[in-house]
Amino acid sequence: MNLQDYQRKRIENPDWEMENVIQFPVCDIMDADHQKNNEARVAGLNAIEYAKLKANISGLGYIEAPIGLTRDRNGKARGNDGYHRVSICRELYEETKDPKWLTIPAVMETFNSQPERKLNMLNANLPIPQAIATSDDLVATYHSLITEDFVLGSDYSEITKKDISNYIKDTLQNPMSYQAIAGYSKRIFRKLANRSSKYYCPVNDKEIVEMFNDINPFEMTLLMQLEDFDKDGKYNWPAKATDSEGQEWAIYSGKQLTWFNQNIVHYALNKKNNDKSLKIMVIGWNSNLSVSKKDECPVANFRKNSTNIALGYCPENNSLLNESLIDKIVYLPQITKGQNEEDMKHLYDYEGEIIG
Repeated sequence: MNLQDYQRKRIENPDWEMENVIQFPVCDIMDADHQKNNEARVAGLNAIEYAKLKANISGLGYIEAPIGLTRDRNGKARGNDGYHRVSICRELYEETKDPKWLTIPAVMETFNSQPERKLNMLNANLPIPQAIATSDDLVATYHSLITEDFVLGSDYSEITKKDISNYIKDTLQNPMSYQAIAGYSKRIFRKLANRSSKYYCPVNDKEIVEMFNDINPFEMTLLMQLEDFDKDGKYNWPAKATDSEGQEWAIYSGKQLTWFNQNIVHYALNKKNNDKSLKIMVIGWNSNLSVSKKDECPVANFRKNSTNIALGYCPENNSLLNESLIDKIVYLPQITKGQNEEDMKHLYDYEGEIIG
């Protein structure tokens, strides 16, 4: 529960707190899964905002708004929101040994369905300045509701942007402008399989980083701490990583041909001028999976065209360069059906061959 909802409940019913809020032992809250698989938060609270929230709670000396808990089948409590408040209570107890931080005000909640729980979590995060849900959070939540919970039906070919807009309007508690809803609907629609049912498209930067970490054969691990994401949930590219042979890389994500034509040139030049031993890698993936011709594969076309652009940044093709600006391009698997279906556990080269 956020502070806005908490205050509204108290205004509507002066006895609401006495009737509904309990002091619950912090140590009995199962929040590991909530932190790892938070259905409504892509990157979590960044380190600066977390520090502000902790300072505010420490200064008050108590938690102002209760968190939401649900009992599982075994009677254990699962956090529906307020993970950061729980973490802060634990930290403050370790720092002060004051027993008041061993419990936290909580409200026991029940939900009729998983979609209801996800929407509750999203709406709980929207009004709070220091824990505000980002645009990626909203897109990821509604994309999950559509593709995992089938709130608009299981046949994606029947879903329109208007259907998505209406669903957002009906389920989002805070009013949002028509333009904003239309923008979100367009982003969500572009991620759906109804664009071709044959292709996969990452929902956000978190998904890209997680997939690369899981499937790259170079023994590289990109950092995924809160400070590695900005306020809007976007990753702070380039990532720095060292491969199994000790080579250090600056790693970027490239999803559009215009990015390969323009942005990477400046990024790579600056990085290589500052560190001659550094190599540049691009994780390529096509964000525009619309198909203009019947037998056209937008994934294969993107890979071929982006590689051709990158070849123009080699000394063999550009007399102004002494070395290649891009040392390696790897492509995320995106073809999920058909004769050229790809293994989602491997990266691919521009010819559609597994990198391993």
